[in-house]
Parts: sequence; structure tokens; C-alpha cells
Amino acid sequence: MNSDHLLELLFTQSLDGFFFMMLDEPIVWNDQADKEALLDYVFEHQRVVLVNDAMLQQYGAAREVFLGHRPSDFFAHDPARGREAWRELFDRGHVHVNTHERRVDGTPINIEGDYICLYDDDRRIIGHFGIQRDVTEQVRLQRAVAQHAAGLETEVAARTADLRQSEGRVRAIVNAVPDLLFVIDQDGRYLEIVTENPRLLFREAHEMLGRTFSDVLPGPVASLLLDTVRKTVDTGSNQTVEYALDVQSGSLWFEGRTSLLRSEPGTTPHVVFIARDITDRKRAAELESQNVYLQEAFDADLHFGEILGRSAAMQQVFRAIALVADTDSSVLVLGETGTGKELIARAIHRVSRRRPSVMVKVNCGALPATLIESELFGHERGAFTGAVQQKKGRFELAHNGTIFLDEVGELPLEAQVKLLRVLQEQEFERVGGTQTVRVNARVIAATNRSLSDDVRRGSFRADLFFRLNIFPIEVPPLRDRREDIALLAQHFIREFSNRLGRRVDQIDPRALERLTSYAWPGNVRELANILERAVILCQGPVLQPAHLAWTSATPAAEDVCTLEEAERRHILKALEQSGGVLAGPRGAAQLLGINRSTLWSRMRKLGITAGA
Repeated sequence: MNSDHLLELLFTQSLDGFFFMMLDEPIVWNDQADKEALLDYVFEHQRVVLVNDAMLQQYGAAREVFLGHRPSDFFAHDPARGREAWRELFDRGHVHVNTHERRVDGTPINIEGDYICLYDDDRRIIGHFGIQRDVTEQVRLQRAVAQHAAGLETEVAARTADLRQSEGRVRAIVNAVPDLLFVIDQDGRYLEIVTENPRLLFREAHEMLGRTFSDVLPGPVASLLLDTVRKTVDTGSNQTVEYALDVQSGSLWFEGRTSLLRSEPGTTPHVVFIARDITDRKRAAELESQNVYLQEAFDADLHFGEILGRSAAMQQVFRAIALVADTDSSVLVLGETGTGKELIARAIHRVSRRRPSVMVKVNCGALPATLIESELFGHERGAFTGAVQQKKGRFELAHNGTIFLDEVGELPLEAQVKLLRVLQEQEFERVGGTQTVRVNARVIAATNRSLSDDVRRGSFRADLFFRLNIFPIEVPPLRDRREDIALLAQHFIREFSNRLGRRVDQIDPRALERLTSYAWPGNVRELANILERAVILCQGPVLQPAHLAWTSATPAAEDVCTLEEAERRHILKALEQSGGVLAGPRGAAQLLGINRSTLWSRMRKLGITAGA
């Protein structure tokens, strides 16, 4: 292969920047010369005459702008450093240096380069050429303890007649390239090896020349590289491959790029194979993967399924979920309205052995007393008016799965008896039926009431309470886990932003302070509602205090009572107005808008007698 071909390959395959800077007139540089005066001349009369695309990309410059650049242009930000670098180059004839330069737009750039002086026949300096790499990213990675991969790589294509003048000059340029350059035939035989660092070779160059991949390299690597070379020959297209190899300088990763070498018709095709050491990039990628894993592990400690929380109280809840999930024991989830009791039940189901089956939810407080048994246990055709066909209850639907009884304290006593039987015997009869139905369903119940108080009042069966209360999990109110508010707020604004097409991604510290100082009587549900409204109001990326809105008036603490107490007062007031009469056009049931049996059931549950 002649020098012209070698030079062309270098320009089309190298990943580094190349340039030539030539003097308007040659200079004599020796110990007798006035070097300061010569540097004054050089900085104004040496110009870039040839540059490749990789070099232009390093500086962010157009070719027509970059050509003609002088040393004074490159080092306008630091003339003293520039003169120092040029003096060293002219003194030694060649240098390998690291410099801090500027792109055309003024941004800093770190350059690692090799520079060689060019001389005429009288040993006068006529210019120099440089091969340089943009190592800005590598410098940043070193400061960040090699967290990220570095390297700006660019395919370059440029050609010049000036570089054809000297075989020795071409060889000097090639040897300055840090990559390995091989010429390989279609059988994987090394025909030519060019490198400035022999320690990157698997063996000494003379031991590899004339031998094939399989003769020199380990089997898997040899097969991989031979396949890459043959694919290049077959398709005529460039190929890229990564491989690990234990070379003389240690275990390294390489990126290989291939290109089909132009040849005369009828001759054996040859492939140019350029290998670059990418070990630093691989190690940075490994560090990044470890960082992602650690972040995921950290995030896993902050949530359990859909439940978020870093507070000690929520961590205790997570531990309780993990302990009980894989058993079939009944679980009683306790907590105020809006604390996320259903999420706890869902998390238990999703990590249990029953997760392949369904979790059926029943809101006991939303069902009429007359229909609760039918909903839970099903009914037979003709069991009551409107029962035109057999219907399976929620327990049958939850067979082999989980049934979640929300607001279980609202169940009437009659339904509590059947529920206790299901818990104990795993069987029941449908309403209006005589055939026993067996089910295998895990029961998770939830309430915001004090069931122990209900037991004392006689509105909740003690034996059912003890059966449900095998493993209680108490969900703390939001006011007792204020350290979770920021985490929850970020989660909600991200969720609502995606859903509503907004770009809100930050919370102003003042807004966050308002969120963390509020009492949150409605707990997480109230926080979600307020943040959804705030995201709708927010037109920018930062949620401001003005976007947060609470109700303007909050009832005094002495006017607030439980829903049960409010219901009790309301029924007593209706009884007082009706003179203790339950039914009839002027009875308490009519005043309350419910039927007599429902009123009677509520009175029994609340401990109200007709003469109260």
C-alpha cells in the first residue's frame, strides 16, 4: 500500500482533528536567534491552511472562518501561555501538550495534542502540523471521579495534495495517532500494523504480521473480528464492533471501525481496521449503571408500590406490609379518611401469593342495608323482588384472590354474622339459597372508626372484631409525617403535569413551606386535590404559593364532630319532630328520606331507642 493511500485512509478514518499552520516566510530558530522577536512575527504571520472536519467541530467553526486563524487568534484569552507553547514546540521540534483554548463562540475547550514542526531543506521552520483531541469531557469526568464517559468522536473526510510530498511526513503523522491501525485481508490476516503505542497490541507487531486473527487472538475475539471484516468485504459498508482484550498494558476495551480499502479490479480486497481504547468510557458507563442502581435502590426505600414515604412511620408501615403480605391472615387497616388505606390493601395483594388473582373492593358504607348481604354473598333467582336471575356475590368473585372491605364498621349486625362465618369456615349461602358455597378469599378490611368503641356500644360484634384485628396496620395521618409532604408533592405535580399537559416540574420553596405547615385534615387525598388545582392554575414551570388554595373558612374545632355523631344527632332531631313515630307520612323515616327498616337498623347501630 503506497503512502497516498495510507494518508487518505488516515483522513477518512481518524477520530481526531488535523490541521496545518504555515508561515508566510521561513524562520531560523536557534540559540543565536532573537526568539521573542520571532514569536512576535509567528503570532501574526503563521496561519491555518488545512483543517479537517473533526477539528472544525472541536472549535465549533465553519471552514471559511477557521482557515487563516493565527496563534494570536487561538490564544487571545491567554497570550503568555500561547507563546510558551510555541516556544516549546520550536525548541524541541515536536511536543505532546494539554492546552486550555476557546471555541469560536468563546466557550472553553480542553485540548490534548501532538504537534510536529515542518522544515525546509535549509532546516528553517516553515510551519507545523497538529493532531489534537477535544478532552473537555474527559477533564470534567476526572473532576467528577470518572462518573461519565468522555470522548468526542467524529468521522472526518478531508484530503490535500500538500501531504503527498513526503513519505516520511506521512509516517510521522500516522505514528502520532493514538489509535491502532491495521490493514487486514478478507481472511483476517494482518498485512500492516501502525501504532505509536505497541503496548496496546496483543503481541509484538512482528509476531502478528502475516498471521490471522485465529492464529493470534483468543477464539471468541478472533471470530467476532473476522465476522466484522468479512461483513465489510461483503457489503462494502463500514462496520463498528466493541471487544475486550488482555493486551500488554492490561485488560482493555476497544472500539473497532472498519472500512473497505479501495483496490484495483481483480485484486484481493483489503480492509482498514482502526481500534481505539474505550476502557475509560466503559468504566464510566459501569459507574453510571451503578449510580442508576443505587438511585433505584434508594427510591425503593421511599415507596412500596403506589405508596410514597420516607418518614419513620411510613417505613414501619412498609415493614408491616412485607411481613403480612405472604400470609393468608386477615388484615385490618386503620386510619383517617384520605390516608390511603386502599393503597395499603392493594400493596398487600400485589406482593402476596394471591397476586395472579383479582382483588375485589367493596365499600360497605355505600351499600344500602337491604342489599349488603346480596352484594357480599350473592343471591338466588327469586330471592327477593327484582332478583330475576342468580348473581354471584363479591366473595365468590374474589375466590383465590383478595376481598377488600372498606368502611367495614358500617356493616349491619346481620351481615357481620355471615362475614364472621366466612372468615372462620370459608363458606356461606347465597341470599335465598340453601346450597353452601365454599370460597378461598383473603380478607383485608379498613375503617376510619374506632371499632373497639363500636364493640362497647354493641354496634359491632366483638368476635368479628377480634377475627379482623389479627394483624392491624395503622396508617399515620399526613400531619404526623410532614417529612413526606415534599416527596408526595413532587410525585403529584409530576403525575398531574403529565395528565394535564403542563410542564410544571418545580415547587417554589415558599409554596413548599405552606404545604408542610398546613394541618391537612383531609390527609393525602386533600393534598392531591389541592395540587391538581394548583397545576391547572400554574402556567410556568414553577408552582408558586399563589397557586395553592384552601377553603376560606374552616369550622371551629368545637363545631366539628364525627360522622357517626352527626348522624346520631340528625336522627334524634327527626325523632323529636315526629314525636317518636318512625313510619307514616309524618314519621322520622319520611323526614330523613329513608325507609323504616333502614332507619331502624341505623338506630340500633347507634344505640338509639324509639323513646330517646
